Amino acid sequence: MKRRVNVLNVFLQGLNSESSRKKTMVVTYSVHTLLVLLLIGLLPITAGAADGRGYLDFNGGYKTGDFGTATKSSLYYFSPALGFVTPDHDVSVTLPFLFLTSKTAGLTDTEEGLGDIILRGGMVLVPEHGSGFSLTGSLAVKVPTADEKKGLGTGETDYGGSVAFRQRIGQNRFTLSAGCIKVGGLYFPARNCWSGMKEGAH
Repeated sequence: MKRRVNVLNVFLQGLNSESSRKKTMVVTYSVHTLLVLLLIGLLPITAGAADGRGYLDFNGGYKTGDFGTATKSSLYYFSPALGFVTPDHDVSVTLPFLFLTSKTAGLTDTEEGLGDIILRGGMVLVPEHGSGFSLTGSLAVKVPTADEKKGLGTGETDYGGSVAFRQRIGQNRFTLSAGCIKVGGLYFPARNCWSGMKEGAH
């Protein structure tokens, strides 16, 4: 009986190890692919690098609710973004830091850590001329870098895209934006924190 239990434990450990290896391979492949795409996206930007500048954005927020589960969760997030912008292009990397508090049956659990890193690239599709109208578009990828065991991420890669229609009237500029996100896992406040995705150049 003891031998059977030992064999079962070895088998289960092998399954867990195989699952971890597969997940590591998926994350590594995603990161390498994104780095290649980011480098490709940077090629047209280098031509206008003389007119470009770097920037640092700070974004934060708060979410709370049960989100269809038996657990009430409160999420605070702080998402600095480092980017580079030219008159026609904008690329950025967002590193969100998450603070998650969950309450279940009177018990409180608090987790914190790095969220899913967001890579984003945008460009002007229709430049602004005499009419004052312009159109920009952007693509973003959320890399599964958050700790899934802490509930800070799904372990899945999300993809998104958006467009922004802008119209300048006098000294004012009005913006209408629309987009969609291909979510790789179930929705949860900390698991799909897309605060780094936005349209247009700075």
